[in-house]
Amino acid sequence: MGICNPKSTIKKIETFAAADPPMELVSGCRFDNIHKYYNLIRVIGYGQFGTVREATKIIDTLNPTTQAEQVRYAIKSISKEKAKGELKFLKRELEILQIVDHPNVIKMFEVFEDTQFIHIVMELCTGGDLFDHLIEKQSLTEQEVSNFIRKIILGTKHLHSLKICHRDLKPENFMLTDKSPNAELKIIDFGMSAQYGVGEMKTVAGTPYFLAPEVYSKKYGKECDYWSIGVIMYFLLSGKYPFEGKSLADVLIKTRKGEFNFMDVKWNNISDDAKDLISRLLVVDPDKRINLKLALNHKWFRSSSGQRENSLCLDVLHSIINYKAQGKLWKETMKIFAKMLTEDQIKDLREAFCRIDTHKNGFITAADIREAMKSQNYQMAAGKFQKLIESIDYIGQGKLNYEQFIMAALDKKQFINEENMWNIFKLFDHDNDGNIRINELKRILGEAGCCVSELEYGELIYEFKLKAGDEMSFEKFKEIMMCFSPEATPELGPPSREEDERRERVAMRRLSQKRFSVRRSTNDMPENRKPSESEINYLE
Repeated sequence: MGICNPKSTIKKIETFAAADPPMELVSGCRFDNIHKYYNLIRVIGYGQFGTVREATKIIDTLNPTTQAEQVRYAIKSISKEKAKGELKFLKRELEILQIVDHPNVIKMFEVFEDTQFIHIVMELCTGGDLFDHLIEKQSLTEQEVSNFIRKIILGTKHLHSLKICHRDLKPENFMLTDKSPNAELKIIDFGMSAQYGVGEMKTVAGTPYFLAPEVYSKKYGKECDYWSIGVIMYFLLSGKYPFEGKSLADVLIKTRKGEFNFMDVKWNNISDDAKDLISRLLVVDPDKRINLKLALNHKWFRSSSGQRENSLCLDVLHSIINYKAQGKLWKETMKIFAKMLTEDQIKDLREAFCRIDTHKNGFITAADIREAMKSQNYQMAAGKFQKLIESIDYIGQGKLNYEQFIMAALDKKQFINEENMWNIFKLFDHDNDGNIRINELKRILGEAGCCVSELEYGELIYEFKLKAGDEMSFEKFKEIMMCFSPEATPELGPPSREEDERRERVAMRRLSQKRFSVRRSTNDMPENRKPSESEINYLE
């Protein structure tokens, strides 16, 4: 797949002319020349409508040779002319990629458009797809398949929690992040996906070998994904499809009857538990098919725990408990920063997220945090726990997603340093003049994929003006971003009573300081511009 093209060839392929009107397939799409922001290195794959290239981000737009070497991306360039008849599918895929957020689902960073192409910037997966992985290794151990299937179920369960049915689950649509034995698995290609809930899905969509029997009846639900997972599991363990025939008509007949067996010699060394789970997934009646929650609890999946897991959870719990957003600008910038981190950088946090997420749907609730604290003997009074939940404003509707978890659990002292802050600052500094301008803030946040409501934007603008006026220098930006001082205990373990009392005193002192700051800033304002009650409440 790795075919290298010279840079000159890439430049000729993709052009830009600002005079052409944008198609605006998805909100936040940037009608701009992608070569100003990314250096396209080499072609790593071809598709029906374009190519996929490995790329690095250009930090200094005045000097395109300056790159962010630590992060590499995959840029999928789709010809608008070739894909003209499929634009509705592309639009659907982009809309889905904007809302999904899970360790086992591919991540999209931003979208560019020029006169000829739609460019989708995504995380780079260098391990190839699951089908190629099987072909390369010739056979997988049952434990390897168990790990893959568990991740497939976790990613699919997250999609279903958002009422998204993938409808084309197959080995080719799962990518490995790298070639290592512990590589993460990512669901890709949402062109066939559909959001359900309003009515039944009726379109026959997917790949024949993996299609559930009810799909052919043009009346089905999310259970069709359960069936596809059963076919994938059968295929990974045996190297064959459960429903094969001399023609697609034969495959259809066998699929509708649910006729398959474990007679091949390869099944002699496969456990009865694996066969049992396959048999529960490949049930013709979707109402009797095992759901993903029960499948995850099937005895075939064996988990192991040890000392490393215990200490890791305590580290993460400390960070979550001590997390406090330092204002709107800090919060939105941290969202952008979390998206820039590589899989290797957040490996431990990814594992912690999957452990704390007891419902396995890609969201962590207050109850999940309580259970994690309880399992680690991290004691906290009910009243204080409730205050903790109320104070963590990133828990919307009682839950937080993967990105928000990364923001809260991240080791700020390790990652929020001057170099990283400079890289983020340059994303905001579009004119490259050393300042972030307030009138460009909304557009920049939108291009970075931050969904900010009008109310939140108003609060952000007020905060920006209060701290920097109409434009912000790097020194001021760095001061805002690096002002955190988490109250972490010196060593892992439940906080002592004295530590609890100390934290409470510090919190009260900070609260009084914030109130004083609000009163002082109010007095400094012209009489005709007093902050509203909501602005004062926000600052407090």
